[in-house]
Amino acid sequence: VMTKRKDSLLNLFTRNLPVETPVGLIHTLEQGFQELFMSKAVALHLVYAHHGLPVERHHTVRIMMDRAMTKVTRQASDTLTGLVGQSVKNMTNSSFSATQLEGTPFDKDIDLPVAEKMAVHTFPIVHKSEIVAVCQFVCPEKDKAMIADDGSYQPGNNAHQKLLTHLFNLVQRHLHLTDPRNHAGSNRGSSEAEAEQ
Repeated sequence: VMTKRKDSLLNLFTRNLPVETPVGLIHTLEQGFQELFMSKAVALHLVYAHHGLPVERHHTVRIMMDRAMTKVTRQASDTLTGLVGQSVKNMTNSSFSATQLEGTPFDKDIDLPVAEKMAVHTFPIVHKSEIVAVCQFVCPEKDKAMIADDGSYQPGNNAHQKLLTHLFNLVQRHLHLTDPRNHAGSNRGSSEAEAEQ
């Protein structure tokens, strides 16, 4: 299974690189998670830091493709809530199945919906010791009856972590496509609410 995953990742990069548009970045990310871990949904949240202010004053903007898959739209959140917000504040990843969400920071308005027998995984993307984005994906929960790799993402599996690292490195290197003002900037402009080609 791992050999197949590595081949899938190599093929993904061969097909989609170079990434030159925000749509291309989101499409590559979604396709990558689907092929590697049978993902049903993927979300990318940009993190905007207000330099000099505590992390609680940061905010996130989710970028996503429209239904026609021809442009990217943005959805801003002024507060750090949900599993996404927790990842920003603590710079940590998390994994929860649908049955484990009660009592967690999960927020249906921020986080991806998690159906029965599914699991949600949330990871910070870090550049130069600063969190620049959060990636969240939903895939089938690991079948506890199976010892072998069942195709879904498995927290703690080093080989899976390496594959994620490659995907997140791709995202980090192309974040500038999502913000022409340079993503590291701390000011929000009206363009964040506008669609991009």
